[in-house]
Amino acid sequence: PGACGCGVPDTDSDGDSVPDCNEICPGGNDTVDSDGDSVPDDCDVCPGEDDTIDANTDGIPDCFCFAKMFLHVDDPEDLCIQPGEPVTVTLSMECLLDPAFGYQVFVSFDPNMLVFDSGTYLPEPFGQPVLVPITASNGEINLAAGINGQAGQGPTLADSDMLTLTFLATNTSGFTTVDFRTGPFPSRLTGQDGTPSEVLLIDSNEIEIDNVLPESVCPGDMT
Repeated sequence: PGACGCGVPDTDSDGDSVPDCNEICPGGNDTVDSDGDSVPDDCDVCPGEDDTIDANTDGIPDCFCFAKMFLHVDDPEDLCIQPGEPVTVTLSMECLLDPAFGYQVFVSFDPNMLVFDSGTYLPEPFGQPVLVPITASNGEINLAAGINGQAGQGPTLADSDMLTLTFLATNTSGFTTVDFRTGPFPSRLTGQDGTPSEVLLIDSNEIEIDNVLPESVCPGDMT
């Protein structure tokens, strides 16, 4: 048999001497891998770096950075909580292509699973809150802040945390997330003269609420 096994022709559609059955980069030259990461140059996301490193297993190489705002829970212990316990969700931005002067963000959560407790705008890099105080209504939170020129702040490209939201778990067991809300007003970063900056929006990681008391049976506690 050939490289593709019995009864399977060793067809090489793109003429790179690698049969289609073993092709890594269809239409490209699989034999050229300048950075030695086993990903051919024609399909290399991060030329000069290792595309195979993906620490958070999200399918995106660690070396690849794209402009985004994202909601996230950093403390692993907050990912599985019992009724009445708090969970803090942080809004952050990374890998901006254009300087940001401010932002508007519209968040939603399931009020059957979470009760909004408090929110805090961080003083850097956007030290001028616009929508204050931070409140929730029917599972929705509206947020906005900008640079504070009087405090010497200017437009920024820096990877930054922007605000924190704290919720309390209800008595309802299950999984939930805190999300960017869809609707007539988009969540976005704002550039010069109020022009929107294109960024990817990523909802929070999953939060599990376990109402089995007094001991939690969250996966991390099981042996």
